[in-house]
Amino acid sequence: MILINVLKKSAMDIYDDLLHLVFFNVICVISMILLPLTLFGLFATVYDIGKGRAIKISHFFTHIKQSWKQALIWGAVNLVVIFLFGISLPFYAEIEATWAFGLEILIIGVFIYWVLIQFISLALYPRLTEPSFVLAQKNAALILAIQPLGVLLLGFLTALILLLTTFSPIVMFLFGLSFLAVYSNRLVEAAIKQNSNAQTKE
Repeated sequence: MILINVLKKSAMDIYDDLLHLVFFNVICVISMILLPLTLFGLFATVYDIGKGRAIKISHFFTHIKQSWKQALIWGAVNLVVIFLFGISLPFYAEIEATWAFGLEILIIGVFIYWVLIQFISLALYPRLTEPSFVLAQKNAALILAIQPLGVLLLGFLTALILLLTTFSPIVMFLFGLSFLAVYSNRLVEAAIKQNSNAQTKE
């Protein structure tokens, strides 16, 4: 029921601000060198959309200006992670041994987990009174524990968008990132509400 509600609200957000989301998505894709900055702008703007606030294009750039320090830290850490993944996987792939194959699977699994956590953490940043990389990662891991099926669906949607992009790059160019941002935002909202209700009952 929670996931259906998350998907329903995500669809409503996309419907209400489709043109803005397409514009922001295009900006993110064509400015890959500045991707951390534009992603922070996108996720913060999607958070505003989820709150029912009127959106202007200038809001996107205002959010980038306000969060550039956090974005650069997030981008630097993820660049290191991608670099380590990029060198470790080919290295173990050249070793013809069962343990090496098992290690490859483990590395891929950890990387997928890391990517999903990053989507959740990006949706958390606008909600943090004192945003920091460590705090966002801790809370993202908590969200995963609260909504494992929701995060699993996020992984499926990410894989689906990547698959569709291989057939038609226009999918990622126009709405891929925006769609994932909207879903991640609504998933985090639902998880926070669920956790709050559980604590209240206790």
